[in-house]
Amino acid sequence: MKRRTQRIALVTTVATAILFSCQPVYISANADDMVPQAVSDSDQLSMIERVSNDALRTEIQLMKVSSNFHAAWLKPNRFKSWRVFAYKIADSGLTNAGITTIAASRFQYMDDPSKAPRPYLKAGHIMNLTAASILVCGTLTETLLDRISDYRKAKRKQDPKSALDEFLRLRKTLDDLLAQRKTLVMNNSSMSPYQREIIEADGFVLEDLRTLVSDEFQQAYCEVAKLKSVRDLSNATAFFSGATAGYMGSLQSLLSVANRHPNQTGVAGMGFITAGSSVAATPVIVKLGSELAKKRAAGKLERNAITKVSPGAQFDAHRARFEQLVASAPPSERSLLTALDARNTIYKLHDEMIDARDQDRAIIKRKSRRDFAERLLFSSIIGGSNIARGAQLVVAGFHYGDNPEKNFKLVAAASTVFIAGSGVWTLDNIQSKVREELTERKIKAGRLSVHGKLLRDLQDLQQMEDQITTY
Repeated sequence: MKRRTQRIALVTTVATAILFSCQPVYISANADDMVPQAVSDSDQLSMIERVSNDALRTEIQLMKVSSNFHAAWLKPNRFKSWRVFAYKIADSGLTNAGITTIAASRFQYMDDPSKAPRPYLKAGHIMNLTAASILVCGTLTETLLDRISDYRKAKRKQDPKSALDEFLRLRKTLDDLLAQRKTLVMNNSSMSPYQREIIEADGFVLEDLRTLVSDEFQQAYCEVAKLKSVRDLSNATAFFSGATAGYMGSLQSLLSVANRHPNQTGVAGMGFITAGSSVAATPVIVKLGSELAKKRAAGKLERNAITKVSPGAQFDAHRARFEQLVASAPPSERSLLTALDARNTIYKLHDEMIDARDQDRAIIKRKSRRDFAERLLFSSIIGGSNIARGAQLVVAGFHYGDNPEKNFKLVAAASTVFIAGSGVWTLDNIQSKVREELTERKIKAGRLSVHGKLLRDLQDLQQMEDQITTY
């Protein structure tokens, strides 16, 4: 970061030095007659320089569009994080208390179910129904807030459609500038061989940077599509599992006690089997769904001629060649090429910026693999224990509905199974939040968040644009 700041400062220094050092070059036809040297050639070279600077400025603007769009969707929301934790811990905690109460009531009276107080039998089901309702209402609330957030982003032109439209508009401008530059270079027959070599090398770098900037937008666009899909699928699966567990499961269990219809316990069991299957499958559903959303986003970009390419090695080679030519150029060859050093410095900054983002993506990819394995483990335990609970309730309700003693024994056994599952669920919610907070503190202390880096990149890009605008 310090090196990048120093290089941005160097651009300013170079700009000032060039502006004060560039003087008109004259030749003398005779001692009394001084005329400007090749005015038309000078104008042509100046035009090439101006178009090159305009092209680089447009590429900076394209990078800003990508960075601003990406940062808007990665902006951390601490309030949401704590709200979601509150919903989950309330759901898992109440569920654990409720299922423990159900198991205790059935074990206590399984030898003589007729003596069991009905309020005692209902209490655990009421707690479970309340827990599921908290999760369902919380998920609906977050879904509504997400839609409001999406609407606000659209108003600020930070939604995927607006970002893509703006990117395509600017890239069309860039392509026109690059085509104009090629025409000017081809039609200029008076520049020296060394000047032509420098200008052509500069053109290769500009072309490579155009590809790199397009690739960066492709990465950001697909990552946002994946992020949005993960968010929406997580909400959908949480709502589905909460609704089936609460209203097809706990509500039916409560009604079986209230209406004295033990067969309804079987229906409740089917609800818990469905909810448990949803929980167990959630990591896979979210992963596959988000990858599909990412692929669809990539297909949409491909139809707009934006494809994933990695021309990093080519860019480095062309930039090294350009840097070598600029460093070894004699003053007479570069007197009319006024912004070479400034552009070269900006190319280096772009290279560092894109390399840093590639490194961040590699780290995030490794972390996402670990997170997926962890989610798969916990979801299998939590969902699997709920499936086992539901299976026993199906047998209790449909097979032993007329046998209260066996019905109570199976309900007690089923509830005991899910005491462990809901306990693991509560533990998972707590450890996930603790780790999240520790990671957040570490990131904040080291200023390592991707969102924070994108904001710093935007500041650097603005300084680059300000400096190249000098020419």
